Amino acid sequence: MKSILSILFTIIVFYTMPGQNIGIGTTTPDASSMLDVVATNRGMLIPRLTTMQRTGISPAANGLLVFDADTKSFWFYNGLAAVWVEILSGTVETIADADGDTRIQVEETADEDIIRFDLGGAEKMILRKNATGQERLEMGSNTAVGKDALAANSTGTDNSAYGNGALKINTTGSKNTAAGASALNKNTVGEENTAVGDSALIENTTGSWNSALGKSTLSFNTTGYNNTATGSYALGNNINGTDNTGIGMVALNNNTSGNYNTGLGSWSLFSNTTASNNTAVGNNSMYNNTTGVQNTAVGTLSLNGNTVGTDNAAVGHQSMFLNTTGSYNTGMGSWSLRSNTTGSWNAALGNNALYENTTGFQNTAAGNLTLHDNTTGIDNAALGFRALFLNTTGSYNTAVGSWSLHSNTTGSWNAALGNNALYANTTGFQNTAAGNLTLHDNTTGIDNAALGFRALFLNTTGSYNTAVGSWSLHSNTTGQWNAALGNNALYTNTTGFQNTAAGNQTLHDNTTGADNAALGFRALYLNTTGSYNTALGSWSLYSNETAERNTAVGNNAMYSMTVGTQNTSVGGGSLRSTINGNNNTAVGFEAAVNGNHAQSTFIGSNINISTNRTNVSALGYGILNAQCTNHNQILLGNTAIGQIRAQVTGITAYSDARFKSNVSEDVKGLDFITRLNPVTYNENPEVLHQIWGTPDSVLSKMDHTGIKSQRFIGFLAQDVEQAARESGFEFPGIDVPKNESEVYTLRYVDFIMPMVKSIQEQQMIIDALKIQNQQLQLKIDKLNDLEAEVKQINSLLLQLEKQIKQ
Repeated sequence: MKSILSILFTIIVFYTMPGQNIGIGTTTPDASSMLDVVATNRGMLIPRLTTMQRTGISPAANGLLVFDADTKSFWFYNGLAAVWVEILSGTVETIADADGDTRIQVEETADEDIIRFDLGGAEKMILRKNATGQERLEMGSNTAVGKDALAANSTGTDNSAYGNGALKINTTGSKNTAAGASALNKNTVGEENTAVGDSALIENTTGSWNSALGKSTLSFNTTGYNNTATGSYALGNNINGTDNTGIGMVALNNNTSGNYNTGLGSWSLFSNTTASNNTAVGNNSMYNNTTGVQNTAVGTLSLNGNTVGTDNAAVGHQSMFLNTTGSYNTGMGSWSLRSNTTGSWNAALGNNALYENTTGFQNTAAGNLTLHDNTTGIDNAALGFRALFLNTTGSYNTAVGSWSLHSNTTGSWNAALGNNALYANTTGFQNTAAGNLTLHDNTTGIDNAALGFRALFLNTTGSYNTAVGSWSLHSNTTGQWNAALGNNALYTNTTGFQNTAAGNQTLHDNTTGADNAALGFRALYLNTTGSYNTALGSWSLYSNETAERNTAVGNNAMYSMTVGTQNTSVGGGSLRSTINGNNNTAVGFEAAVNGNHAQSTFIGSNINISTNRTNVSALGYGILNAQCTNHNQILLGNTAIGQIRAQVTGITAYSDARFKSNVSEDVKGLDFITRLNPVTYNENPEVLHQIWGTPDSVLSKMDHTGIKSQRFIGFLAQDVEQAARESGFEFPGIDVPKNESEVYTLRYVDFIMPMVKSIQEQQMIIDALKIQNQQLQLKIDKLNDLEAEVKQINSLLLQLEKQIKQ
């Protein structure tokens, strides 16, 4: 048996047959083996050595196998690692080094189910289950995994290092966490740092409270503290900057000493070096910023071109994209203030707001596309979708409402409040529009003011207009110096100028009429081309169309006037029914309320002359139509008037023979006068009003108490009519009624002429009698002379008789 084993050993050790397998106990050795031994009741005996003999083999071949009699186990030599490796079987309680001070124990005490790891004679790590059965790995205050991880640590505690060279030269720094090759590699005394990623915080020495996640994050940081970097190369060049946060690939990559910066997004604040207090959120946000401070950028490419601009805030994709040195700007919304370069103190809120602005400053835009095309315009304020959209260089404009001042380019000092207000304005300036669609079509008109829905809607070049009220001056195009206050006031006006309308729908239909003034609901409503009219009061001059130079004061004053001119009415309802009359004057409530009059004057309330009259004057309250029987009359007082008092005692009449014709001396005298019957009497005005058909509502307003008790002297008109008829005199001082609703009237002054004629006739009689008297006197004188002569003759005869007798 020994000879067979010796032969077998010799074959195994010394014999080689290139390209062939050797089989013992088999004729078909396995193709993968050099030697295939098959047996059913034998084994292979390996050399048996003591531990000293085994370890004394030198040099030992890689893979050399022996049985250690001391350890009662097989050992093989690992040539690559140059160590003997024990082949264990069954249950092993301890794996230890040669001197036993470094080992792994699984059974320090019976069935404790704990794995203990000892290094250099001290227990450093324990793997066990907690009370709920969860596995737990317990280590000392520091944890290092990887070549040279925490290699130089001395008194530093609570550190965790994972990766080749992680926290390699840390000595006293504590509470640091490093995961990744060379993470926190040069840290010595820095504390409470967290570095995850290849070369993260690699140069950090004394900096503390830093967090770095990603390759080469905070890689050059030495003494900076309170920094947070997440993403490859984030804050990669930071040296001593503090309180910075960079999240995203190369975020804040070039920052060296800048403090209190926040960069969230790849390439955010990439070029920042020493600037502080910046916040950038979004890919490439504030990419070019170097020394600009106190900026805030949120959105991809926001404030991308900013270099030294300060105190800017940009929120939205490419907001303030081209800003370089502009400062104190605020852009919120994608593309807001995108083209701004050096403009400062701008505020943009909304997509594309202030998109084209370059150097314009102190602008405020809120709403998508607001102030979109503004380049150098300054001190503009826009709130609403596309407000001041096309503005380029216009300044000092205010637009509040979607599409307000949309087309404005260079116009300045405009104010628009409301949807589409001043929409089409281009170069017009100093306009004010408040209300949806106000001054919508204005292009170059200036100094207009519009307040109310669609006020001055169609105005294009008209200037110096004021419209307050929805639809006021709606159709105005080129009209100027107009003022409209009230809903639909001056609605249809196109080119009319210098009109003033106050009240809903006043001067509503006016188109080209000028210099009109209307105050009150629907005053001068239908006026189209009429000019120089004044209407004060609701519905006053309502129907006026082309008439001019009318003045109406009072509710419904001159309501029906259409083409009449130069009329004046003061009082509610005065001249209400006059349509085309001219040169009328009415003062008083419902003075001449009815009738279409001309060249007439009415002063007094409730003058109701319904029959059309010309050149009639009426003075007094409640004068009725029945009192005016024809044109060219003057009426004083109503039926309650008892006296007319005046300083003078008569009326002076024009009586020049040069303007009189058809003169005839046909006035009756004594024949007419002697037939008259003067009387005294009392009046009963109620009976008079019954004849006139005066409504009780009118009659009840008159007080006839005084006049009914007053005693009058005069004639009865019927007697006068009879006297004139009997004398054959066509007396003009009496008006005979034409129907039963009229009454007789007398003009007492007309009695003077017949009286004069009567006096003249009496004088003629007197003169004739006087001549007769003179003739009779002569006869009497002659008779007296004869009587004297007779007496003288008688005396002489007596004397003669005496003488004869003697």
